[in-house]
Amino acid sequence: MGQIGSDVLKNNLTNPARIYQWDFEIPAPKGTGSTDVWFLRAQSAHVPGKSFEDILINYKATGGFNVPGRERYDHSMEVSIIEGEDRRGFDAINSWMNQIRDPRSGEGSPDNDLKTDAILTLTKANGEAWMVIKFIGIYPKSVSNVDLNYNTSKEIQYSVQFSYDRWEPMNT
Repeated sequence: MGQIGSDVLKNNLTNPARIYQWDFEIPAPKGTGSTDVWFLRAQSAHVPGKSFEDILINYKATGGFNVPGRERYDHSMEVSIIEGEDRRGFDAINSWMNQIRDPRSGEGSPDNDLKTDAILTLTKANGEAWMVIKFIGIYPKSVSNVDLNYNTSKEIQYSVQFSYDRWEPMNT
């Protein structure tokens, strides 16, 4: 692997990746009454981190040494959604959560019916995909309160906390 000096790094940052250019899409889960792919009007999300647990190996009378253990990640992701007057985001998430646990009967759905896979696509300035991340087994865990106020002209926003089984990068 070649050396990367500060001059090479600076020359390669003429067109840096931007944190505001991305899309979040979720194929509608079974039972929600929709066959669409939901493109959420999201204001913020995050690229998940990853780490490894340490396994300490004791060796004779030394302090020992560490080796990488199992992989760890948060299993959760918060997405801030901007709602439109069509209520598509609210209706989609609410329908999905009612499918997970019916608010009247308290009955739930089987695991494979309530989870789906979602795609987070980060784009270049020209609109081409730069990085694509697939969240496997995602479902909404919670939705924040929606603040309404006569004293402001902001759009309606709320956060959805998603839980997922794992994530993997996809080829672009």
